[in-house]
This record gives sequence, structure tokens and C-alpha cells, in this order.
Amino acid sequence: MNKISAITALLCALLYSCSAGEVRTIDALEAGISNAAASLEKGDDYRKLEKYSRHGKGYYYILNRHGIIIYHPEKGLIGSDFSRYGFVKKILRDKNGCIRSEAGAVSRIVLFREKGAEEILCYTIPANEINGAEKCEKYRE
Repeated sequence: MNKISAITALLCALLYSCSAGEVRTIDALEAGISNAAASLEKGDDYRKLEKYSRHGKGYYYILNRHGIIIYHPEKGLIGSDFSRYGFVKKILRDKNGCIRSEAGAVSRIVLFREKGAEEILCYTIPANEINGAEKCEKYRE
């Protein structure tokens, strides 16, 4: 590859990454989930969480203190009891944190923040979508 082609490829990559949005890092996501948790009040229309979901393939959901999903972008999951899953038990126990979970070939990051005494706001994103995933505790069932 000649120098002009290499420079052109580099500029295109930089332009694409700038137009695609901010660099996705664990630190940025942790700040985002903390801001989102602070801005929501019990009884709010949780669909406003969609405006915070700017990070590619990530999404927010909310668990109540019993492990029942009370908000999820996949409406069919609302009302589902996830309390039997080990990662949800950890979320309910710790209330704030970040875990890395692997299911087969898929590695996901789940950031979670307590939102009042009754709810926990969670943000899930594929680990390959962000930088700094190694900062999260690796979770194994």
C-alpha cells in the first residue's frame, strides 16, 4: 500500500469514528448510567431511557428489587422474573457495579446502578463495542 492510500485509509477511519460518536469506554458508560439513574424518578416514563442509548448495540433495562424486569426495550420481557439467574442475583446483591459475562461466544458488559431503594438501572452492551471491558469483574455462574 502506498503512502497516499495509507493516509486516505487513516483519514477515512478517523472521520468514520468521529461521525459515529464519542469513543465508547467503560468510564464514559459508567458516567452515562450514573447520570441516567440520577435523572429518573419512580413512575417516570422509562421510554426516555432510549435517548441515553447512544452507544451502538447497548440498551437500558430496569429491574425491581425482586429481579422482575419493569422496563426493557423488548416489551415482551417486561414483567419477566429474572431472579433465578446468577448474574441478576449478583446485580441485586451488589446494587452498583460492572460485570463481564460470557455466554458461548458472546461476551457482554452489564453496568448497573441503584435507582432508589426499589429499582436497579442496568445497561448491557457487547464487550467488543467498548474499550476498557477488562475493568469489569468477570462473572461466571
